[in-house]
Amino acid sequence: MIDDTNFTKDVRVRFCPSPTGWMHIGSMRNILFNYLWAKKCNGKFILRVEDTDVERKVEGGIESIYENFAAYGIEIDEGPQVGGDYGPYVQSERLDIYKKYSEELLQKGSAYHCFCSEDRLKELRENQIKNKQQPMYDGKCRDLSPDDVQKKIKAGEKYVIRLKVPRTGFTEYEDVNHGKVRVKNELIDDQILLKSDEYPTYVFAVVVDDYLMKISHLIRGEEYVSSTPKTILIYEAFGWKMPYLIQPPNVLNPDGRKKLSKRGGSNAALKFLRKGYLLEALWNFLALLGWSPSDKDGNPDEIYSMDELVKLFDLRRIRKSGSRFLPDKLDHFNGHYIREMDDSELADRIFEWIDNIVLHDFVSDKYLELLDWEKKLIEDTKKYHPLWKGKREYFEKILPLVKERLHYLAELPELLSFFYDEKLEYSKDDFKKFSNAKDNLKTLWAELKPVLEKSWEHETWENTIRVYADKAGWKHGDMFMLLRVAVTGRTASPPLFECMEILGLEKCDSFVNDCIKFLE
Repeated sequence: MIDDTNFTKDVRVRFCPSPTGWMHIGSMRNILFNYLWAKKCNGKFILRVEDTDVERKVEGGIESIYENFAAYGIEIDEGPQVGGDYGPYVQSERLDIYKKYSEELLQKGSAYHCFCSEDRLKELRENQIKNKQQPMYDGKCRDLSPDDVQKKIKAGEKYVIRLKVPRTGFTEYEDVNHGKVRVKNELIDDQILLKSDEYPTYVFAVVVDDYLMKISHLIRGEEYVSSTPKTILIYEAFGWKMPYLIQPPNVLNPDGRKKLSKRGGSNAALKFLRKGYLLEALWNFLALLGWSPSDKDGNPDEIYSMDELVKLFDLRRIRKSGSRFLPDKLDHFNGHYIREMDDSELADRIFEWIDNIVLHDFVSDKYLELLDWEKKLIEDTKKYHPLWKGKREYFEKILPLVKERLHYLAELPELLSFFYDEKLEYSKDDFKKFSNAKDNLKTLWAELKPVLEKSWEHETWENTIRVYADKAGWKHGDMFMLLRVAVTGRTASPPLFECMEILGLEKCDSFVNDCIKFLE
């Protein structure tokens, strides 16, 4: 473990997304680790857009990055939108800088021109794979004389600039959470630094940018472990000091076998907000994917506010192994934060969620097909939102009935629909277990309605149902269930009596009579 008195000083961290259309929830975990460390150390958090992969870049991709940061409440200290002393913060605006530093490596003899065609490189790779060799450049242009190089350039031959990796020895580095690593140089490819179109490769641009922007800690995903030796060699070629290196473990699928899926965009960061997960819950959940506080400082229930996370966070406590993304645990956290709010505050958050997330047109939605649940949610909220907001007092009266069972806000339209619908939809399947359901419901209601007209005392109306159930030879629970289906249209609902009391006798009477007709 690194023990350095400078580890928490002059902290400058960065997140460097590519403008490819949408952001994964696993990326949001890495953003959080950077953000927490910057806040913890009174440092700076920098957003840098890495758009040098022209083929993957999409129109609106940069705007999509901005909206993800805004939606998740991440404040940027330096970046394309806010500026700073080390810009530009978009890589395609820094091409002259990369060209300058590639020329410096050429002059030092740490890099060289490579004129090999794509066809030759493809054939080389195929032969190496066929012969069960590690695919890598064979160094054909590595020792070209300066005269030969100039002749080829004057002749208009296309070239790339490659790093001249030492053929012997080892490249060593220390990773804060993985410890010391040692790699044979003979296994490291003479990587391309500058492509023939004068765009830099990722690994070259990131080193130059991190150095010039005075990045102190590289907190980046585990997928970059394989390219780390190349990063180290570029730093060494320039004679620059390497920042502290932290490569958190991958976020895994619930079964723990593979990296969390990106297929279909189902794990896009914005979809979790649209489903109605609160920021407090998401940050709490994401922070614990690969990190945990010490036993002495931790909370037994694992509930942490953002202020607590900032206070407790330490990069040196990031784990080595991957963490499973468990939806049930996220539901647990979200439910906790929902139940912590009073009814008025929760109503405010629900209306903000609908206006700012559910019904908001995100740029990212252009690149992500809306899932079926999203389409239904948008349709339902357009229907119910005006009703919820129009009679806020009534809405707040209902909320306590569902708060205890609410996992995420997208469940609300389904849970609350019968309070607002004039007609309910019934299913024959819900009545299969009841013998002579129509007559029993009709007789039960004939006995219960006069009781409710006089009093809504819980003990009185409940006793009436139990007495009738005994006369009909039914279990008490089945008789209550029959009434529940009649007045809510479902077999599972908030507490029956409280639902009926809020609905009122007139609406309950209408629903029960509709149900009797449905059963005829």
